[in-house]
Amino acid sequence: MLIVNSMTKKYNIILNTTTMCNYNCSYCSVIKDGRKMTNQIKQDVVDFIYRNAEYIQTFKFFGWEPLLVFESIKYIIDNTSQVLWKRFEIVTNTTVLSDEIGEYLERDFADIFFSIDSENIFDYDRVFAL
Repeated sequence: MLIVNSMTKKYNIILNTTTMCNYNCSYCSVIKDGRKMTNQIKQDVVDFIYRNAEYIQTFKFFGWEPLLVFESIKYIIDNTSQVLWKRFEIVTNTTVLSDEIGEYLERDFADIFFSIDSENIFDYDRVFAL
């Protein structure tokens, strides 16, 4: 019989933060109905991270455009960065990137994944300056 020690297993967690997006790509079939995390869900995520930090390899923020709900992401980071520092990741189209957001990404994130869409404006210089 094979016994797996769950203490050694690490997981990559993906959190869908919102169904909002500021793009309207012709090839995208996703319904953008504007839903986002409630305050209770944000706290539940924080609690989940604390209970499971030792099993989390990476924690990725995802959504149609997660930076549209940066305050939710900021809340989660501010309350968990001490246990997941440099294990955060994000997938973004970068269009709402600001200095404040850039500081968080640089300080706490291991990776930033960004989409390139020729139908919309993409500021390469802004992203690579981080």
